[in-house]
Amino acid sequence: MIDDLYNILEKIPDSVLEFLIPICMISLFVIFGFGLRPRHIINFIKNPPVIPYIGTREVKLWISGIFIPFFIIIIILIMTSIFSIIDQIQTDDWEEVDAIVEFAEDRQETTCDAEGNCTTDYWTYVLYTYHFENTKYYGDVYTYLSDLPSGLEEDYPSGMELIVYVDPDNPENSLMVKGWDGIWLELEVILTVISAIMGILCVFFLSWKILFQLQSAENKKIAIEKPKKSGLWNANFMQEFKMFTGFLKLAKKANEDVYEGEVKTLRFMIDGEEISREVKKLNDIFEVMMEMDKKSILYLDESGKMGRNIEFNLDTSGEDDMMEVKELFAGDLIREEIINLDDDPFKAAEFISSALEASASDEEKGNQWWN
Repeated sequence: MIDDLYNILEKIPDSVLEFLIPICMISLFVIFGFGLRPRHIINFIKNPPVIPYIGTREVKLWISGIFIPFFIIIIILIMTSIFSIIDQIQTDDWEEVDAIVEFAEDRQETTCDAEGNCTTDYWTYVLYTYHFENTKYYGDVYTYLSDLPSGLEEDYPSGMELIVYVDPDNPENSLMVKGWDGIWLELEVILTVISAIMGILCVFFLSWKILFQLQSAENKKIAIEKPKKSGLWNANFMQEFKMFTGFLKLAKKANEDVYEGEVKTLRFMIDGEEISREVKKLNDIFEVMMEMDKKSILYLDESGKMGRNIEFNLDTSGEDDMMEVKELFAGDLIREEIINLDDDPFKAAEFISSALEASASDEEKGNQWWN
């Protein structure tokens, strides 16, 4: 029923590791290249935000906001697995029979959807034999809800004796865990997740309570008397959440091939110094841009200034860090933006991505500056 959930808890797939790389790169790009400066950290220390007061009402809101969606997912999983659940419960009166392990091995299966997104399932396959009324049968079912977790091959050596459960009316049907015991295996996973969430929430609320008590008397008074003026409730949460989800989408895109798997050498002008770097993914550009201090140019084709390029001018003299970004083609201005890097640093990365797509289109259409 919840094999996917169990597999997530069991191991982290390679796709997650690949996804973490662009997240780290973009984070460094934002922090050191565009966004966060030492003075911001100093200002944060000198003028810490008001830590909101959190009472019974707020705790209920947080818990309901987390657990209601979680239980909706559980209900959906139950509804989609209802027939398997019924089949598993009906094995509760199956007869216990001795069996012998023929062999066991770790297996995996990869499935892809129409968009090319693939997922891989891992499990331990066990083939066993048993005799019922003087007839030999083979079986390989763990439960009707899930497979045996991966990595247990060595726990089931050939010749090992084990107990299986056989349908007396149809002895060719058997499984290793019968009835409600199989249901309980699934519930254990769900309860483990719930316990982990509760533990995290307890630590979160305790830390919040400590921080509330440690803040200045003035901030504490504001938090109690004017809760909407305190940090969390005045943070425009939905806007921040939208920005965060946009960041995750960009991080995923940053790990995609820019030139359909090819590697191209692009030239950069970083504060007056020209360098060349091989570029395959958007991450490769972020690494170079992290070296920028004031001004840089990214040349997107071999024509240099007479082709498509992006100019960056960074101004850190004011209260907020501002960046002027221009996209030019053959010296003509295509578009420009002035980006407040303290408010929305990801716009700069989106600008680069859009210009790269336009450059790829130039090559397909044969667009050159002399045309």
